[in-house]
Formats: sequence, structure tokens, C-alpha cells
Amino acid sequence: MDGEQALWKYNSLNSGGTKLTQLEACRKCSGALNQYGSKLICQNPHCDFVEITFSSGWFEELGNDSSIWNKSILDQAPYLIAYEYDKLHKLFLSGSTYGVQLQIKDMFEVLLKFPVLYIISEILESKKKKYEYSDILAFMLSKPLSLGDWQQAAGAILKKENQRHDPIMCILRDIWKIYNAKQIVSWRNDRIGHGALRLDSNFEFQKEIGQMIRLITEHLNNCERHYTEIKLMVKHKGKYNPLIGLTKGSDVGIGMPYGILNNQYIRLDPYIQVIEGGLYVFDSYYNQKLTATLINYPAGEKIKQNPTRILDIYKSLQKNLTVQHVDGSAESNIYLRSQVDAVQKIIDSSDLESFNELIEQVENMLSAHDRGILLLQMENGMGKTTFSKMIDPFGYARHNIKGTVCRAYYINDTFSHVPSTFVLKITDLLRQIDNRDNLLEGVLPDVNIYAVTVKEQMAHLINVLCNEQRKHQTAEKMLLIIDGIDEIPYYEGISIMGLIPTAEMLDPGNYILLTCRTNEELSPFTKKQLNLTTFSEVIALNKTDHHYRNLLVRFIRSRIKSNAAEEAKLIETSDGKLVYLQIIIRAYMEYGIDWVDTQPVVAEKHYINILKKLYGEPYFQNMLRMLIAITLSPTGLSVKMLSRLCGEEEISFRFLCFLQELLPLVNIQRSTKGNQFSIHKIEAVEFADEYKDVQEYLLSLFLKELHLLSFSKGRLSYAEEDLYFVLTLLNIIIRNEYARTSEEFISIFPSIIEHLVNTLSEHSGVLDEHLNQGFYLLYLQINKVVHEILKVKTSFNHEMYMRLMNLLCIELLSSNYLEWAARYLEEGLNLLSHYGHAISIAMRSECYSKLAILHSKMGNKDRAETYFQLEDEVNAELDKQLSKDVKGKSAAFIRNVSSKIAQAVHYKNRNQPIMAKFQLDRLLEEIVKAEQNNLPQQYIMVAKIDVFKAYGNTIKRTDPNKAFDYIQKAIDLFHKLDEYGDEKIDVGADICDLLLNLGQVYRQLNQYDDAMECYDKAISIHEDQSRSGKTRNLEELMSLYNSRGNLERDRGRDEESIDFYSLALLQHKIAIKEGKHINNNLYRNVLLSRYDAYLKLGEKDKANMDLDLANQIPYDPELAAQMLKGKL
Repeated sequence: MDGEQALWKYNSLNSGGTKLTQLEACRKCSGALNQYGSKLICQNPHCDFVEITFSSGWFEELGNDSSIWNKSILDQAPYLIAYEYDKLHKLFLSGSTYGVQLQIKDMFEVLLKFPVLYIISEILESKKKKYEYSDILAFMLSKPLSLGDWQQAAGAILKKENQRHDPIMCILRDIWKIYNAKQIVSWRNDRIGHGALRLDSNFEFQKEIGQMIRLITEHLNNCERHYTEIKLMVKHKGKYNPLIGLTKGSDVGIGMPYGILNNQYIRLDPYIQVIEGGLYVFDSYYNQKLTATLINYPAGEKIKQNPTRILDIYKSLQKNLTVQHVDGSAESNIYLRSQVDAVQKIIDSSDLESFNELIEQVENMLSAHDRGILLLQMENGMGKTTFSKMIDPFGYARHNIKGTVCRAYYINDTFSHVPSTFVLKITDLLRQIDNRDNLLEGVLPDVNIYAVTVKEQMAHLINVLCNEQRKHQTAEKMLLIIDGIDEIPYYEGISIMGLIPTAEMLDPGNYILLTCRTNEELSPFTKKQLNLTTFSEVIALNKTDHHYRNLLVRFIRSRIKSNAAEEAKLIETSDGKLVYLQIIIRAYMEYGIDWVDTQPVVAEKHYINILKKLYGEPYFQNMLRMLIAITLSPTGLSVKMLSRLCGEEEISFRFLCFLQELLPLVNIQRSTKGNQFSIHKIEAVEFADEYKDVQEYLLSLFLKELHLLSFSKGRLSYAEEDLYFVLTLLNIIIRNEYARTSEEFISIFPSIIEHLVNTLSEHSGVLDEHLNQGFYLLYLQINKVVHEILKVKTSFNHEMYMRLMNLLCIELLSSNYLEWAARYLEEGLNLLSHYGHAISIAMRSECYSKLAILHSKMGNKDRAETYFQLEDEVNAELDKQLSKDVKGKSAAFIRNVSSKIAQAVHYKNRNQPIMAKFQLDRLLEEIVKAEQNNLPQQYIMVAKIDVFKAYGNTIKRTDPNKAFDYIQKAIDLFHKLDEYGDEKIDVGADICDLLLNLGQVYRQLNQYDDAMECYDKAISIHEDQSRSGKTRNLEELMSLYNSRGNLERDRGRDEESIDFYSLALLQHKIAIKEGKHINNNLYRNVLLSRYDAYLKLGEKDKANMDLDLANQIPYDPELAAQMLKGKL
């Protein structure tokens, strides 16, 4: 192509600078030209001129300019320096726009880290220097190191060695001066590190890139002689093999890395290591995890190392110094402001098309009310945050609302949803007058987020600052936007919504605008929060709104020349979402409208190809690994979890950059663990399957991570922050036959089982929903691995395996995953039996007990009673074997109590109350004997709670007064157990279950107010658990709503009873959606109760619908008849 046809023309000047000139005129009409992708398009609406160009031409010309490259470095410098410099040069030549930006960052890191680590290695060789430098050594092992920390360490070294002028010190001094003079850390954070790289058509950007290349080459020129004097080599079998220049390629062989300094050999390990043919340099040490991370810059790989010789250095320093403990894992709750901003950029849309009609609607709302709490709802992907930033003067600042000062607060689950943070940030935001750090000063009102009057306190703070803002800006109104309230995860206790004042609390002229998704897309938690808020006015937009469609058309036309048919096709293919429209347009700009059809995978493939071109092969491979990691996971991944899967202990800038680019390919869902990233189209998953080599690489990495976590020195369980990560790794590996059957995985799996058993045994309280899901998925697949282990006869602790199955079965039982719990526990027992492996009598007793309860709950009467019989037989045998000391007697007592209660409940549900009471009376006698034998009091209390609850539940219809006494005693004892604190042993009943039973007894006694108080209290506890993300017992909650409905029906309030029956049926829908089991008899009973209520109100159509549905449900007639007695 002729140079004049390029958008930018590059010329070399004698001064060494660059001159970039823009092709301003269209060949046909002389109108202005703009560049989109690889096309030049005339902006005259009456002209159809389009010309292909190459936006990366200036990159290539920089790459070909010999005056700004030092080629001798490629032959004479140490391997690491030469290789990274050559990689940078090649990325320029290939026009890899974004790859160049990342490689410049890496090049600056390597130029600083290499001399620092070289000198640190020299220090370790000398006892005297090791003592003198102990403060620097300790600093480098005290926390994960940022680039600024490396610069600080370099400065500290130079301060101690200010008179030293050997080659390595000269190299360090020169690069450190460049870092200081040119503020490299700030430049890297501001220009490269914010998660979204800059377009190559930006003149200032091109100028900066040229300057950075010259700085790198200037340093290499200054220190060329010094680099040639630094000898890097690998010692293998007594021979030193040089690592100079590019002669080694990416494989440096095997051996121990050494350097030569002042004619002395210096061992560089452990700060510079050779691992599997790659040269790795130290990155950070995580002292709480005893783990080091190392980077292979040439290959673009980061690994973790545990055990590591760095631990020995760390321990030796601990003896002499107090080394700071800072753990900066991807699970940390502490973030750099730049990281928070980057996460926000990723989650938000970044399109800059003006929402003119929507802005007009907001202006009308402000005019219609003298103050107010307003709500804007838009479907996912439509650009709520983009709109907020349009009118945010510190955002895009594209539109001013007349006479109104605007400020916007953006919620994301990573940082800004925490109420205390919200108060601090809102205060700072409302104090800010402009972009020049002019702030309102003075005594500010306090806000105590735990106070009953927190809304009033928040209103006072907002009013004081907003009124001052309006005074300073001479504005009539102040609008505070709180964007993304649906980003607030389940939160135990107060949330941001609990801080929002009412409209009446605001002073005239002050407004708050909340934004979120539409009702259909909201979680129950967010819906409830919104229902508790009174809004002055609500705007709800969806994708079919004609104003919004016009916006999409404008968006398309601002980027490409298109006709109506093309625009319709682009909008249809993008599902009418701005976020997805970007990928379609980007593919269109490169390949034309023929490539855009209703199969998004076509656009996605081309999008991937574009990324490969923009980033170059090394960085593209890293991005691809991130994409494949998302597709491999059976569950959604949080930003933090995805970062760990990609080998990043911290959420790095590069990681955020890659995630930003992949955003159009993934789906984001809100959850209690924050935003969850997953692949939302099967075509994208199939596309990812084409990269088997990348999958195998990731799976091998995951195996290493599991090995690292399962063989940590001094730990036989998983740390709390590692448990969810381990479950994610396991559920990925087990679902892949290649990884599941690998020798490495089979060899470490027994240790994993032991760690999981110990972790679950140590865990107190209810598992949160994500851990519960992780264990559930593991339970469904674990027998596949056990089958492989038994088949190859690997050493295996069968008892520990069944212990894990029992522990997981308990969790599934509490979540009503009954069918799966029974199926896979039986499968595990059969597996061991098939291969001739026996388990202990105690373990068989536990298994039979669980299976009896499971089949009883599912209505499998015969199988339940078979397992009860088997349990009795093995318990009798077990009692003979147990020691007669207190511990043995206590274990036998509790086991017997649990077994007999389960049998009593089974008989009670089968309308055999005599058999049920017989079992319970025997247990009461056993309790008396246990007290006489001086068994520990806590065991007696636990037994009484479970027996009293079961007895009260059995006789509540026939003798409610006696039942009341039993259940009230159980509740009193339940609260008394809290006195044992952490030593408290598990009890079968929970407080909600006890309150449910007590409420039902009150109802039998016609004490309706007391019954209602019990039900409402139990429901409130369930709601608190749901907000905090804990696993919900949906069957219990369904029973509570059903009982609440029965109570309203008894009072003749049929409309209210229908509301509660409907809430009960909603729990059934949720359970089915989550794959959980709800007792069919309970489900049928609720439908029949609502049917009766509808009939009483004369709503026969609705009544008949419930009756028809109830008649379709398979049920146990014996159990149903018992449940319908008294409509409980």
C-alpha cells in the first residue's frame, strides 16, 4: 500500500523523534476520514468512500528503524535481557498493538528485577553482607511485591552501596535513575495497568510508545559494556554452560544457574531458577502460605513453589528480625484503587453513545418532584453504567443536566458494596468540588451504620454536603447516582439499601437516583430490598423500546457505514445489547457483513483472531488460557477465583486487561461470591474444545496446584480461603477423563480426601451456598475417581473415603438432595464390596443410618426399614467392640439415640404412633440410665433435645399440652447448649425446626398469636441465612409458610392464607430449579390447601388448576393421610 494511503505516516527525523501526520481528506468528496479497525471511512453521510488501511503501520516502521534498536544486545547481553528485548522488537514488526504495550511493561520489570536479584543472590553468599542487608532481604519476603516495591528495594541497595561501581551496580543505578526520572511505575499503572489498553490511533499514545522504546534502548546503550561483563550460565555435571544472547532459544536446558561477578561464581538459586528448561525469576513470597511465585518471562508463565528454599531464608531472617506478615492472595479484601477502578471498567460498558431520550426523562423526573428517591431499571447489557457516566462530571462527562450538580457512586461486589466503605466514599465524593482536588472542608456529620437512626444520619450527611455543593456551584439541584444496586451481594446484617434515606428525609433540591436491572433479572434479595423502598418515580427500559433501538442504530453508524438491513442484522445478532454489539461490529469491520449472521460463534472466532493479531502469540496464549479456564469450570468463577486458576495470587493488571478483552465472550451473573464469570453460549464452549493443548496445559497446572495445597507442610486440612479453590479444581479435573485417570491425580487423591475430611470436621456452622454447590458436584463425581483407584490397586484409605461420603451426605441431606445422596452413597458401598474391600462396623452403621433416613424421607418404606434393620444389627455388634470407658459409652449412647429417633420419625410418618412412642419411651429410659452412669452432661442434653422434639412432634395432635411441654424443654436445652461454645457437639434439631413444631402445637391449642410468633421468627431466621449466603433448607421453609397459611385459614382469612401457600409453593419451584428434592406429599398437601382456599373465595378456575396439578403428583397415600390430619 502507498504510504500516503495510511492513516498515520511515520518519518524518521535526525533528532531521533517521530512525526505522525493524519490523512484528513476523502479522495471522493474531500470530507474527513476516521479509522475503524482496518478501514478508513468517510464521515460525509452522502459519501460511501471506504478504504482498507493498516493501523499498525507505524508500529512496523518503528520496528524497522535501526536507529532506535540496539541489536548487539541480542548477541552479548544475558539471555533474559536479550530474549525479552528481541520479543519486544518482533511484536513491533508484527504490528501487535496491544502485545507491544504489555511487553514494554514486562521489559521494564525485567530490567529492574534482574540486577536486584543478581545482587541479592550475591548477598546470600556472604554471611557478613547477609547481616548488613537483612532489612532488605526481610522486606522482599514480607509481602507480595509490587513494581513500586521492587523500585524501593533497588533504591535501598544503592544507598548501601553508593561507592560501588562494578558492572551489576552500574546497571542497577542506571535503570533506577530512569525509573525515578520518568516515573515508570506511575506510567505503567496509569497507561498500561488499568485493565484496558489504548488504541493505536491515538497520537499521544504513539508518542509515548516511541519515548518508552527509546528509554529502554538508551539504558541498554548506556550499559552495553556492563551487560557483556555480566555472565549468566547454567552449571550441569560440573560444566558451566553460558546463557548469553539468543543462542538458547526458549529452552535453557537443565542445571543450577550461576553468575560471575568480579571473577567470582555466584549461585543465583533460589531467586533465579532453571525449571523444566525454563528460566524463572523470583516474583513474590507469601509467608502465610509458605509459597513463592516465580515468573518465566520468555514463556509468559508464572508458577508457585512449595516447598521452596526461600522458606529457609525467611526462617533465618525471622530469628533476627520481626518480618512483617502480609498475605496478598487473590482472596484478599484489600485492593489498590487502580485495581478497584479496573474491575469497575471491566464490569461496566465503555461505549460513549449519548442516551439523549433517557437524559430527558431524568430531567423531567427532577422537574416533577422537589426532592426524591428515584429508580432507573434497564436490562442487562443495555448500558446503565454508561448512562450514569454520561452525566457524571468525573466519568465521561458527556452531558450536563441544567441547573443540577451530579455525582455518581458505582457499586461492584469486589469492594464498594460494603456499607462502611459506602459511607466513606460517599462522603469523599460529595466533598469533591471539581477534578482539581478542591474539597469541601469542615466538621462533617457522623454516620453509625449500626444505629437504628442510620437512615436519618445518612440523610443529614447527604443534605449538609449537597446543600454546600449547590451553594458553591450556584445550582438549584443536586443528583446523587448510586449505580448498580443489584451488584450488592447477600449480606448478613445491614446493606447499602438499609442506609438509603426516604425522600421525606432529604432537603428540597436533593435527589438520589438508584440504578439496577429489570425486575425479571433481579435476585430475591434485591427485590426485597427494592420492595422496602418507596420511590418517588421509576423509569423501566427494555431492549424493545424504540428510543433504545435508535440509540443502537446511532451507535452502529458512529462506527461504520451501514444500511438499514445491515443495522437490523447487527442488532439482531447482538441480542440488542451494547456490550455484545461491540464484538459483532469489531468482526464486521475486519471481515464485512457476510461474516455476521445469527450464529454468534462465527463472530466470536473472528474476534479471537483479532485479539491474536493485537496481542501477539505469547500474550494471546495467556488470554486463551483464561478463556479455556472459564469453559472448563462447571460453575461460575469470581474474578478472584479466575485469577487463581490462571496462576495469579494477586489480581494483576495484565489479568484485568485480558478479562476486559474477553468480556464480550462471557456471561456475568450476580451471586453471594460476587460476579461470576461463565461461558454462556454452547458455540463458544465447542470453539474452546479446539484448543486441546491449552486444556492439557491448564489441567497439568491445576494438578500441581492441588498437589501444592494437599501436601502443605504442617497442614492436614485446607485453609478456609483455599477450600472453595480446591473444590473448583477438583470439579474441573474429575470431569476430564484425561486428568481424572492420570497417575499424578490418582496418587494425590487419597491425601485430598484426608484433607477434605479434616476440613469438614473442623468446619462449624452451615456451609455457604457456593461451598455447598462445590461439595454437591464433587459428591456426584467422586466415585469415578475411586473406581480408577481401586482398578489400579493404588494404596487407598477406604475408611477415610466413606467418612467423606458420610460428611457430604449430611450436607446433601440438610439441603434435601435426597435422591442423589442415597444413590451415590450406595454406589460407594457397592464399589468397595465389588473390589473386596471392607469398612469398619462403625462406618457401616453410619452409612446404613443415612440411607435409612434418606429412603424414609423419599417415601421408600421397605428400603428404609431394611436399612434400619441393618443398622440395628451392626450397632449390636459394634456395642460389643466399643470400650467401656466414658468415651466409648458416650459414642454408643449418641449413636443409639440417633438411630432410634430416625426410626420413631419413620413410624410416626407412617401413621404408626404406637411404634413411634415405643421407640421414644425406650430412649427416655436410656437417658435415665445414662444420667445414672454419669455420662457427660452435654451428651445427655443433646439426646434430650432430639427425643423431646420427636416426642412432641409425635403427640402434638393427640396430646398438645404434653407436646408443648416436651418441645419447650427442647428449646430451653437448645439455648443452654450455647454455654459450651466451640466445644458444643452437633444436635439433630435446629432452632427453626423446633419453632415450627412449637407453633404447630400452639395452633392445636388455638393460641394463634403465639403460633404466628413462632412461625414468623423461624421465617426471619431463614431470611437472615439467605442474605448471608448460607445453604437454605427449602423444605423446612416450605413447611413454615404452609403452616403460616393454615393459621390464616383457621382465622377465616383465606386471601392471606393463599399468599402464604403461594410462598410455600415458590420454595418448591426454587428447589426444583436448584436440583433439590421436596417431599411430594408436602407439595401435594400445600396445593390442596390452596385449592380449598380458592374454592372458599369462589375462584373455581384457580382452584381446579391446583387440584389438577395435585392429582398429577405421585405420592405416598399412607404418609399423605397422616399429613392431612389437622392440615399440618
